[in-house]
Amino acid sequence: MWYLIVILVLLAGIFFTNKIHAQIKNESEKELKTKKKSSVESDTLTPLYTKEQIEEKLDYLCKTPPPDELSFGAMCYSVIVTAVQEKYTYVCPVCGEKTIYRRRKMEDDKWGGGSFWALESGLNACRREVEKVKGINIRLDESAFCKHCSPKIEKHEICLLINIQGESDTTRVCDVDYEDIVIIQEFLSGQLMHKGGNDSKLPLVKNADRIKQLLGFAFKEEKAE
Repeated sequence: MWYLIVILVLLAGIFFTNKIHAQIKNESEKELKTKKKSSVESDTLTPLYTKEQIEEKLDYLCKTPPPDELSFGAMCYSVIVTAVQEKYTYVCPVCGEKTIYRRRKMEDDKWGGGSFWALESGLNACRREVEKVKGINIRLDESAFCKHCSPKIEKHEICLLINIQGESDTTRVCDVDYEDIVIIQEFLSGQLMHKGGNDSKLPLVKNADRIKQLLGFAFKEEKAE
Protein backbone atom coordinates (compact mmCIF):
# COMPACT_ATOMS: atom_id res chain seq x y z
CA MET A 1 0.00 0.00 0.00
CA TRP A 2 2.82 2.35 0.86
CA TYR A 3 4.28 2.15 -2.65
CA LEU A 4 0.98 3.45 -4.09
CA ILE A 5 1.27 6.50 -1.87
CA VAL A 6 4.87 7.05 -3.05
CA ILE A 7 3.78 6.80 -6.70
CA LEU A 8 0.93 9.27 -6.15
CA VAL A 9 3.29 11.71 -4.45
CA LEU A 10 5.77 11.42 -7.34
CA LEU A 11 3.03 11.94 -9.94
CA ALA A 12 1.72 14.96 -8.06
CA GLY A 13 5.25 16.39 -7.90
CA ILE A 14 5.74 15.92 -11.64
CA PHE A 15 2.36 17.52 -12.37
CA PHE A 16 3.03 20.62 -10.28
CA THR A 17 6.62 20.92 -11.59
CA ASN A 18 5.41 20.89 -15.20
CA LYS A 19 2.72 23.42 -14.34
CA ILE A 20 5.26 25.78 -12.76
CA HIS A 21 7.60 25.43 -15.76
CA ALA A 22 4.70 26.21 -18.11
CA GLN A 23 3.82 29.33 -16.12
CA ILE A 24 7.45 30.51 -16.15
CA LYS A 25 7.66 29.92 -19.91
CA ASN A 26 4.44 31.85 -20.54
CA GLU A 27 5.62 34.76 -18.39
CA SER A 28 8.98 34.82 -20.18
CA GLU A 29 7.29 34.83 -23.59
CA LYS A 30 4.96 37.64 -22.51
CA GLU A 31 7.92 39.66 -21.21
CA LEU A 32 9.83 39.12 -24.47
CA LYS A 33 6.82 40.20 -26.55
CA THR A 34 6.41 43.29 -24.38
CA LYS A 35 10.07 44.23 -24.86
CA LYS A 36 9.84 43.73 -28.63
CA LYS A 37 6.65 45.78 -28.78
CA SER A 38 8.16 48.63 -26.76
CA SER A 39 11.27 48.52 -28.94
CA VAL A 40 9.20 48.78 -32.13
CA GLU A 41 7.09 51.57 -30.65
CA SER A 42 10.25 53.40 -29.60
CA ASP A 43 11.60 53.25 -33.16
CA THR A 44 8.25 54.21 -34.64
CA LEU A 45 7.77 57.16 -32.31
CA THR A 46 11.22 58.66 -32.85
CA PRO A 47 10.46 62.39 -33.18
CA LEU A 48 11.42 64.27 -36.32
CA TYR A 49 13.37 67.49 -35.81
CA THR A 50 12.18 70.78 -37.25
CA LYS A 51 14.52 73.23 -38.98
CA GLU A 52 14.59 75.41 -35.86
CA GLN A 53 15.50 72.46 -33.64
CA ILE A 54 18.34 71.44 -35.95
CA GLU A 55 19.62 75.02 -35.96
CA GLU A 56 19.62 74.91 -32.15
CA LYS A 57 21.57 71.64 -32.23
CA LEU A 58 24.09 73.16 -34.65
CA ASP A 59 24.48 76.18 -32.40
CA TYR A 60 25.01 73.91 -29.39
CA LEU A 61 27.60 71.83 -31.26
CA CYS A 62 29.57 74.90 -32.33
CA LYS A 63 29.51 76.56 -28.89
CA THR A 64 30.10 73.52 -26.67
CA PRO A 65 33.74 72.68 -25.90
CA PRO A 66 34.44 69.11 -27.05
CA PRO A 67 35.47 66.46 -24.49
CA ASP A 68 39.16 65.93 -23.85
CA GLU A 69 39.02 62.25 -24.80
CA LEU A 70 40.79 62.71 -28.12
CA SER A 71 42.28 59.71 -29.86
CA PHE A 72 44.01 59.65 -33.22
CA GLY A 73 43.60 55.90 -33.55
CA ALA A 74 46.03 53.08 -33.98
CA MET A 75 48.97 53.77 -36.26
CA CYS A 76 49.58 50.14 -37.17
CA TYR A 77 47.91 48.54 -40.15
CA SER A 78 47.45 44.97 -41.23
CA VAL A 79 47.43 43.99 -44.87
CA ILE A 80 44.66 41.64 -45.90
CA VAL A 81 45.06 40.03 -49.29
CA THR A 82 41.77 39.24 -50.99
CA ALA A 83 40.80 38.17 -54.45
CA VAL A 84 40.19 41.13 -56.75
CA GLN A 85 36.61 41.23 -57.94
CA GLU A 86 36.50 42.08 -61.63
CA LYS A 87 32.73 42.31 -62.00
CA TYR A 88 29.91 43.75 -59.91
CA THR A 89 26.21 43.24 -60.59
CA TYR A 90 24.18 46.17 -59.36
CA VAL A 91 20.48 45.54 -58.74
CA CYS A 92 18.43 48.74 -58.68
CA PRO A 93 16.18 48.91 -55.59
CA VAL A 94 13.68 51.05 -57.53
CA CYS A 95 13.14 49.29 -60.87
CA GLY A 96 14.77 45.94 -60.11
CA GLU A 97 16.90 46.00 -63.26
CA LYS A 98 20.48 44.70 -63.21
CA THR A 99 23.50 46.67 -64.37
CA ILE A 100 26.83 44.89 -64.73
CA TYR A 101 30.00 46.85 -64.08
CA ARG A 102 33.48 45.62 -64.91
CA ARG A 103 36.49 46.96 -63.05
CA ARG A 104 38.74 47.29 -66.09
CA LYS A 105 36.05 49.04 -68.12
CA MET A 106 35.45 51.53 -65.31
CA GLU A 107 39.17 52.24 -65.03
CA ASP A 108 39.49 52.67 -68.80
CA ASP A 109 36.60 55.14 -68.70
CA LYS A 110 38.51 57.09 -66.02
CA TRP A 111 36.06 56.23 -63.29
CA GLY A 112 38.98 55.43 -61.04
CA GLY A 113 39.31 52.69 -58.44
CA GLY A 114 37.25 54.67 -55.96
CA SER A 115 34.12 54.39 -58.08
CA PHE A 116 34.34 50.61 -58.23
CA TRP A 117 34.89 50.56 -54.46
CA ALA A 118 31.75 52.71 -54.04
CA LEU A 119 29.81 49.98 -55.80
CA GLU A 120 31.55 46.98 -54.30
CA SER A 121 31.77 48.03 -50.64
CA GLY A 122 30.83 51.64 -50.02
CA LEU A 123 27.25 51.38 -51.23
CA ASN A 124 26.39 48.53 -48.87
CA ALA A 125 28.02 50.39 -45.97
CA CYS A 126 25.95 53.49 -46.77
CA ARG A 127 22.76 51.43 -46.93
CA ARG A 128 23.40 50.01 -43.47
CA GLU A 129 24.36 53.35 -41.92
CA VAL A 130 21.44 55.35 -43.31
CA GLU A 131 19.06 53.00 -41.46
CA LYS A 132 20.56 54.21 -38.16
CA VAL A 133 19.79 57.90 -38.76
CA LYS A 134 16.87 59.12 -36.65
CA GLY A 135 15.22 62.54 -36.54
CA ILE A 136 15.00 63.37 -40.25
CA ASN A 137 13.62 61.79 -43.38
CA ILE A 138 16.68 60.49 -45.20
CA ARG A 139 17.28 57.96 -47.93
CA LEU A 140 19.91 57.05 -50.49
CA ASP A 141 19.60 57.98 -54.13
CA GLU A 142 21.42 55.29 -56.10
CA SER A 143 19.85 56.11 -59.45
CA ALA A 144 23.21 57.12 -60.95
CA PHE A 145 24.32 53.47 -60.85
CA CYS A 146 21.28 52.14 -62.73
CA LYS A 147 21.62 52.26 -66.51
CA HIS A 148 17.87 51.74 -66.83
CA CYS A 149 16.89 54.67 -64.57
CA SER A 150 19.78 56.92 -65.65
CA PRO A 151 20.84 55.87 -69.17
CA LYS A 152 22.60 59.17 -69.91
CA ILE A 153 24.24 59.78 -66.55
CA GLU A 154 27.74 61.22 -66.76
CA LYS A 155 28.86 60.97 -63.14
CA HIS A 156 28.25 57.89 -61.02
CA GLU A 157 27.97 58.83 -57.36
CA ILE A 158 25.96 58.17 -54.22
CA CYS A 159 23.47 60.90 -53.29
CA LEU A 160 21.32 61.63 -50.26
CA LEU A 161 17.72 62.82 -50.26
CA ILE A 162 16.96 64.69 -47.04
CA ASN A 163 13.71 66.25 -45.90
CA ILE A 164 13.30 68.07 -42.60
CA GLN A 165 9.95 68.12 -40.85
CA GLY A 166 7.91 71.18 -41.75
CA GLU A 167 9.94 71.90 -44.89
CA SER A 168 8.40 71.35 -48.31
CA ASP A 169 11.73 71.03 -50.11
CA THR A 170 13.80 67.86 -50.27
CA THR A 171 17.52 68.49 -50.51
CA ARG A 172 19.57 66.26 -52.80
CA VAL A 173 23.26 66.21 -51.96
CA CYS A 174 25.63 64.13 -54.08
CA ASP A 175 29.18 62.84 -53.86
CA VAL A 176 28.58 61.51 -50.34
CA ASP A 177 30.18 58.55 -48.65
CA TYR A 178 29.86 56.40 -45.54
CA GLU A 179 31.60 58.93 -43.27
CA ASP A 180 29.11 61.64 -44.25
CA ILE A 181 26.19 59.51 -43.07
CA VAL A 182 28.05 58.64 -39.87
CA ILE A 183 28.54 62.30 -38.90
CA ILE A 184 24.85 63.03 -39.60
CA GLN A 185 23.86 60.18 -37.29
CA GLU A 186 26.30 61.32 -34.60
CA PHE A 187 25.11 64.93 -34.81
CA LEU A 188 21.40 64.13 -34.61
CA SER A 189 21.96 61.76 -31.68
CA GLY A 190 23.61 64.57 -29.70
CA GLN A 191 27.19 63.33 -29.74
CA LEU A 192 30.13 65.72 -29.54
CA MET A 193 32.79 63.29 -30.76
CA HIS A 194 33.23 61.66 -34.14
CA LYS A 195 34.40 58.05 -34.18
CA GLY A 196 36.53 57.52 -37.24
CA GLY A 197 38.64 54.72 -38.59
CA ASN A 198 41.19 52.85 -36.46
CA ASP A 199 39.22 53.77 -33.29
CA SER A 200 40.02 57.47 -33.61
CA LYS A 201 37.94 60.02 -31.66
CA LEU A 202 37.91 63.64 -32.82
CA PRO A 203 35.66 66.64 -32.09
CA LEU A 204 32.51 66.44 -34.19
CA VAL A 205 32.51 70.25 -34.43
CA LYS A 206 35.34 69.94 -36.98
CA ASN A 207 32.69 68.54 -39.32
CA ALA A 208 30.14 71.30 -38.63
CA ASP A 209 30.44 72.84 -42.10
CA ARG A 210 30.00 69.46 -43.76
CA ILE A 211 26.98 68.71 -41.57
CA LYS A 212 25.38 72.02 -42.60
CA GLN A 213 26.07 71.23 -46.24
CA LEU A 214 24.62 67.72 -46.00
CA LEU A 215 21.46 68.93 -44.24
CA GLY A 216 20.98 71.74 -46.73
CA PHE A 217 21.73 74.60 -44.33
CA ALA A 218 24.86 75.85 -46.08
CA PHE A 219 23.25 75.90 -49.50
CA LYS A 220 20.65 74.06 -51.50
CA GLU A 221 22.72 71.96 -53.86
CA GLU A 222 19.74 70.63 -55.71
CA LYS A 223 16.02 70.43 -55.11
CA ALA A 224 14.67 66.92 -55.62
CA GLU A 225 11.53 66.68 -57.68
